[in-house]
Amino acid sequence: YKQTIDKIINYLYMHPTDKNGCLSHKKVKPNDIYIDSIGMTCPFLCRYGKLCQDPKATDLAIKQIVDFFEYGFDSTLSLPYHGYNAAENLKYGIIGWGRAVGWLLIGMIDSLEYIEITHSKYDYLCEAFKKVVNTVLKYQMSSGHYAWQITSLDGHIDTSTTAMISYAIIRGAMLKILDKSYQYQAFLGLKSLEPFVLNGKVTNSSAEHKGFGMYPQKYGAFPWSQGPTTALTALSLEEVWNIYSSNAKDRVR
Repeated sequence: YKQTIDKIINYLYMHPTDKNGCLSHKKVKPNDIYIDSIGMTCPFLCRYGKLCQDPKATDLAIKQIVDFFEYGFDSTLSLPYHGYNAAENLKYGIIGWGRAVGWLLIGMIDSLEYIEITHSKYDYLCEAFKKVVNTVLKYQMSSGHYAWQITSLDGHIDTSTTAMISYAIIRGAMLKILDKSYQYQAFLGLKSLEPFVLNGKVTNSSAEHKGFGMYPQKYGAFPWSQGPTTALTALSLEEVWNIYSSNAKDRVR
């Protein structure tokens, strides 16, 4: 396993970056930074950094997150764009694409587990995580779902967005970065997913994006709803049901 892990870390260390040292999601345009990369790489980097005592890996992950808050956020809505280009001072995609928020929150919370609380950026990351969560919860539907575009309350619901955000919230509470009361919103998210699990497949997930601003309105069973829903369910079996077993059913009704 260590040989494979070393190949991955070396690949990331050698990967093209933008002018600030942030990892490019696509080699053809290294100055274009996608938010997807935060969820895909940062937890690995932070876990590697802690287990292998390599602060370079941890700092590389933190760099991805901190720079996205600086260059890729809408200051009015406190929600992320899909990406940005720091060299040209441009932000790309729509504000609050649901899965963009999901990638960000998963990347942050699964990284924070392995970042030492003494790190100079730890408190900043915790506060930034909480701010995004509080913003996103304003747009959770009464059914527990989130839309494919967070602020589009009359838009199509998206199981990938719902699962990712709900997972991150539960993890935040488990790590005591969020208060335990936040888990109720994650519980609603989980309940909203149940009708869309058919023969083991989580349906009603938005399809793969084709680039900045290109989000096909096609819904089906895709990996980015399957994985987060499985992880959310595993956490919820222990965390949510223990806390809310006495009153959750009545509240959901």
